[in-house]
Amino acid sequence: MGDHYMELLRSVVRDITVPVDRLQMLNGEEEQEVLGWSAGAAAAAGSRTVVELIGEQALRCPSALALVYGAGSLSYGELEERSEQLGHYLRGLGVAAEELVAVCVEPGWELVVGILGIWKAGGAYVPVDPDYPADRIGYLLSDSGAKVVVSSVGVRGRLPEGYGGAVVLLDEEWAAIAGSGGKGDLGGRGCMSWPMCCIRRGRRVARRGCRWSRGAC
Repeated sequence: MGDHYMELLRSVVRDITVPVDRLQMLNGEEEQEVLGWSAGAAAAAGSRTVVELIGEQALRCPSALALVYGAGSLSYGELEERSEQLGHYLRGLGVAAEELVAVCVEPGWELVVGILGIWKAGGAYVPVDPDYPADRIGYLLSDSGAKVVVSSVGVRGRLPEGYGGAVVLLDEEWAAIAGSGGKGDLGGRGCMSWPMCCIRRGRRVARRGCRWSRGAC
């Protein structure tokens, strides 16, 4: 800890104009070691998508803990099963390859399952923070052209009343989603050329194509 503090002070003295979030706490050798860890993880993942990696982990260790939210949790097997069920359900609603689907839900299992389900259906998700003002949420839904919103009961009232697309309430409708009859592998086609689309200042900024985005999105 003391060595890291001294390295931080040296970083300040070297250039007082450097922003705080760019100051160095690791020496050169430590930094290279950390970068080596990252490179090793990327090499292990290769060109596989996060959808494929989670599916592989679910086959290897289905009971291993994958997600903790509050007092609840999901294993890799449960996460894979739920996201697969949602993917089939979204396909039934007409979600096609690289179609934009909005996600407006508070942090929890619904958020993770929602994103994975959209990717499994082949779509790309549009993040919509439920704490945004109502007019901002309405603008994001309108500008993205999303015909489906993945949401929850607690957030439903924050969506614009005039929204004409389908609203999938993951918590309230889960029994219907799980029992919708979708079976079989969706092909892991999600998270392809643009897994996410952000709307900034009226312009769509698509997170496209690089392998890092595909594996870590």
